[in-house]
Amino acid sequence: GGDPGISPLACASGSNLVTIYATNNAQRGHMFDITANNCVTINCFEMNFNVGTTNVDIYTKTGTHVGFENSAAAWTLVGSAAAVASAGVNLPTSIPININQIIATGATRAFYITRTTAAGPTVAYTNGTAVGTTLASDANIIIKEGTGKELLFSTNFTPRRFNGRVFYTVNPPCVYQ
Repeated sequence: GGDPGISPLACASGSNLVTIYATNNAQRGHMFDITANNCVTINCFEMNFNVGTTNVDIYTKTGTHVGFENSAAAWTLVGSAAAVASAGVNLPTSIPININQIIATGATRAFYITRTTAAGPTVAYTNGTAVGTTLASDANIIIKEGTGKELLFSTNFTPRRFNGRVFYTVNPPCVYQ
């Protein structure tokens, strides 16, 4: 059911923060950091993909991605989704992977969203100004400019702006991890 041209919300969340949907570049994946102003749980993502269907993996690590762009051992696979169909260029595509990652107040967590197929739609993003620069923020989280990625932990393209939406829940008191 529903209109196939409209992506459903990625997951149930108390809050969300959108960056931009204005691609001028693309690659197989994107790494970026989120810093929490208040303790939050990151629930899931929507993202800009070029047209097509692909499998998607999401990885995470504590702290920034900077310095760990090519170090697979530093990252933990959060989940995988098969046959994610793009809603179209500059439209939100839901990624059906539950993230459930807590970010303590003042802490930073890195995320890496990538297609896992050699062919298929690329992750659409926008050229940036500097890695680590604030891209979007609200009272609870700051999404920072990051790094475009060739297939798994390969070539880096910087700076790049995440085109998407972060769904999260504010959950004080924080469980520190």
